[in-house]
Amino acid sequence: DVLPDASLPGNTIVDGQGLSEATAGVRETIFIQARDQFGNNRRNGGDTLTMETSGWNMRIADCVLGRPECTYMASIIDSRDGSYNASYMITYSAVYQWRIAIEGVNVWNHNLQTYEPWAVLTSAAQSYPPYCTFTGIGRYGGYLLQRITFSIKTRDQFYNERTDGALWRRDNFEVTIVGASDFALEYNTVLVPNITDPNT
Repeated sequence: DVLPDASLPGNTIVDGQGLSEATAGVRETIFIQARDQFGNNRRNGGDTLTMETSGWNMRIADCVLGRPECTYMASIIDSRDGSYNASYMITYSAVYQWRIAIEGVNVWNHNLQTYEPWAVLTSAAQSYPPYCTFTGIGRYGGYLLQRITFSIKTRDQFYNERTDGALWRRDNFEVTIVGASDFALEYNTVLVPNITDPNT
């Protein structure tokens, strides 16, 4: 039986959605298959394999300053057959540079055809109503027969601002108007009675 040679980072294969995109608060997984210099799959584990981000991020100045929430290390599980499973969960929305290495040497990035880290966007999660803000002149009232406008700034449960316009995780907003019953019925709005004062 001819055994594979030692693992070579340049031939090692990595795959998984967690190398391209992630969602705050959701655990992402990556599959890693170690290979030797001849492209043979390794049959044994035991490699010193790491996956980490130093927080370098041109979009977030705080990460450049080294804030702890911008630095993460993925959990690595050695399957003892030459394959590994890495996983991570981030709650701070930003673009992270993930570096995967074997014995301190970067694994080949097949997407970029280079040894550079993987740039992964961690997007905000589903909107969390208690952290959303309601602004605009419409919040104070308006005039009859004139359009009333307002804005809702959505954030997730980790206080990340939503920036995707709800294209992937649509929000279903329900707007109710509290007012005199005659006006509410005439303009086909929904009345929410005030429990402390039944007359309003």
